[in-house]
Parts: sequence; structure tokens; C-alpha cells
Amino acid sequence: MRPLYVAGAPGVRLRLDGPSLVVEAPARAVRRYPLERLSQVVLCGPVEAELDALRACAMRGIPVGAMNADGVPVGFFLPWRAPAPRASVLLEAFLERGDAPGRYRDWQRSQQRRAIIRALRAAGLPPMRHLTPQPAMEALMAQFAGPAAAAQVLKSWLGLAANVVQKKLTEFRLCPTLVAGRRRGIDLPADLAELAAWGHYEAVRRLEPLPANRSEEVAAYEAQRPRDERFVHAVLENFLCWLGGMRWQ
Repeated sequence: MRPLYVAGAPGVRLRLDGPSLVVEAPARAVRRYPLERLSQVVLCGPVEAELDALRACAMRGIPVGAMNADGVPVGFFLPWRAPAPRASVLLEAFLERGDAPGRYRDWQRSQQRRAIIRALRAAGLPPMRHLTPQPAMEALMAQFAGPAAAAQVLKSWLGLAANVVQKKLTEFRLCPTLVAGRRRGIDLPADLAELAAWGHYEAVRRLEPLPANRSEEVAAYEAQRPRDERFVHAVLENFLCWLGGMRWQ
């Protein structure tokens, strides 16, 4: 199973036709994608997505992500899971605590520190000199011959990683209303995407040449996507172990 990336443009339309999604675009042949072969759908830019198509994806457990023309995630259409699984029950109980934001931030910082150290070591840089995000980012960016072009690819990949995160949150059956932003300062999807992004520096350094447009950025990310999926899966397992193993449980 593979993700479907739909490049947006005026007149691009996503609709349902039997067991398949159909992508229509002006002056292009109709493209058909069987739902049984899709792991997720990512709408990149302006795409007219019919409700029947979104509903069919939800019924099949296929998350749909919507991104603007700059590659920034703007929303997700996620499958419904009921009744609430143990993961969401643990998280809801945790969020009821008055010290939940502080404890969550401690966990997030520990994961961030690990990700930074891995990224610095992969780049051959001494971790102890760059243990906070900004210095680490500056040291990693300094290794690119064309930092502006690399920054554009990294920004694009961060948005694509956000779709991987939503897919994994769905697989772990974590309730979207519990993990989304603006809930007591806890934004698990954004934090997971940013953690995965520390692994993108090494992958982008290996690209030769760097992608020159949005389509090439998406195509290049396909080689990185399985690594992001494994990474996010492992971090989520750590997070649920942390939720279930804390003394307050």
C-alpha cells in the first residue's frame, strides 16, 4: 500500500468511482486509484475533494491530509474509531492532571534531545556543543552548500512528515481531539513531526541534486517516508509506555 499525493491546481478534482478514487485535472487523462491499494491521501494545494471520496477513505481507515500551496498542513480528515481504545483512555486521564503540560513538556524535551543528538552524530558534529534546537539547527544548516535550497526541501518534508504522523496516530487509535493543538499546551502531532524532521537533515544532504520544485520534493520524500514511519511508530510506543508506566497511573 502506498500514499496518494494529489498535486493541486485550478480545476483538479478528487471523486469516488466505485472502489476507486479518481483524479481529474484539465488537459490530463483521468487517473484511477483503487482504495485497497492506498495507505493515505495527501492533497497538495487546491483540490476539490468530494465528500463521498473523503467518506470512503474514512470507512477504509485511510487518513486524508490537506496542505496549502506552500506545503504547510492545514487540516486532516481522519477515520473514526469507537469505542475509545486504551491509548486514548490513558491520554485523557493524563490530561485531567493539573501538571499534565509540564510533565508532557519534560517528555517532549527528552525525545527532542535524543533526536538532536542522532542528527548531530550523523553529520559528524559533536553533540555536546549544540544540544539546544537553535544551535543544532544552525550547525546542521551550515553543512549545506546551498542552505536556502536545502531549507525549502526541509520545510516541504516537514509538512509531508505531518501526514505520516496523522496516519500513525490513527493506527494507534489516539483520539484527534486529545492530541491536537491548543489543548493545554499539548500538540502531539506537531511535536512528532518536528522530532521526525531532525532525521531529514542527513537525508537531504545525500540528495544530488536537490529537488527543484514541489513535485521533485514529494518524489524525493518517498525514500524517506518509510524511515519516518518507523521513527514515529517507535516514539509513539515510547509515549504510550510513558503514559501507562508513570507512577500516577
